[in-house]
Amino acid sequence: MAMTHENWKNPWGDSENKKISKRNNDLSDKETPEGIAKEMSEIKDKISELELKYQLKNKELIYATKHDEYKVVVFFKHGKRFTAKLVEGTRTVVNEDALKKLIPASIWETVLVSKVDQTKLSRAITSGEIDAEIVAEAVAVVPSAPYWRFTDKGENDNVKPIS
Repeated sequence: MAMTHENWKNPWGDSENKKISKRNNDLSDKETPEGIAKEMSEIKDKISELELKYQLKNKELIYATKHDEYKVVVFFKHGKRFTAKLVEGTRTVVNEDALKKLIPASIWETVLVSKVDQTKLSRAITSGEIDAEIVAEAVAVVPSAPYWRFTDKGENDNVKPIS
C-alpha cells in the first residue's frame, strides 16, 4: 500500500493523527505532500524535455553555422539585441596507465597525486627529468563539445550572459 496522508499513522498518538487527518482533508490535492511531489515530478519532466530540446537546437545551430564559419549570431527579441557566440575549446587527457609504463617509477611518484598532476608533469618535462616525446605518447588534446553562449545587450549595453 502506498503511503498517503489518509493512511499515514503518526507515532505521537491518535489525537495528533486526527489533527493531521483533518488538516490534510482541508487541503486541496495540490497542497498535500503527494500533490506537491506530483507537481514537482511534472515540472522535472518538463525541464528534462526542454533541456533535450535545447541540446538538439544547440547541435542544429552548430551544424547550420559550421559550413559558413559563423562564430557569432546576432538577433533581436523583445526589443533587445541578443548575441549567440560559439564556444569551442579543448582539454588535455592523460592516459595514466600508458604514462606509468613509459616513465620510471621514481619520477611517476613525483607527478602522482591521486591522479596525474599536470603542473608537476609539466615541470618534470621542463627540467628534463622526463622526455616530452615519451609523454606525448600518453597525452592527447581532446576537443570539448562546442556550445553556444547567449548574451543580451540591455539598455546600458553591458553584456549579460543568459546561459
